[in-house]
Amino acid sequence: MSQLTFNFPTEDITPESILDEKMSCSSHDIEEKYIFQYKGIRYECIGENRDFDIIQFNFAIEDKQWTTIRNRIVNQLKWGPNIRIVK
Repeated sequence: MSQLTFNFPTEDITPESILDEKMSCSSHDIEEKYIFQYKGIRYECIGENRDFDIIQFNFAIEDKQWTTIRNRIVNQLKWGPNIRIVK
């Protein structure tokens, strides 16, 4: 029987730590109604479900669900083209 091992990063992954690695855009192709801001960084929802996504992010911000927001940002920047960083 083989044994699986997983190598997880030892540092804490943050939206800022993957800023240089992931998609960002300039102001020419931004739709403002899909923009939210977290810790001074602006993000745009760009996935197929962006209407739903922006509602979820805005609700989490209003409800002060900071851990949820941070996790969603990290996961969506890392695994899917659902949001991008807006400069």
